[in-house]
Amino acid sequence: MSKPALLLIDLQNDYFPGCAFELANTETALAAVEKAIRHAQASGLPVVHVQHVADAAQGISPFFNADTEGVKIHPRILAAAPDAPVVVKHFADNFERTNLHSTL
Repeated sequence: MSKPALLLIDLQNDYFPGCAFELANTETALAAVEKAIRHAQASGLPVVHVQHVADAAQGISPFFNADTEGVKIHPRILAAAPDAPVVVKHFADNFERTNLHSTL
């Protein structure tokens, strides 16, 4: 049986100001994600963080390198969903060699 969930994918510091790969409109994005988290929680939907960590065996990546500030999930997102499980991925596909399926 299928059940909806809110997946928070790659909401990591490297995409925000002061880190490796700053995207546009990050404040707007953060506010929208925080709102989505509140809505999911109020609706009883599970929330899951998906964190990309670059595969060190492939060499240094431009971003999301292990043990850096940039790889960490943004603190506002963690604060909004502190008890959500974290699924670590090393590929663009969220399910490839992760425990996302069993987490859901």
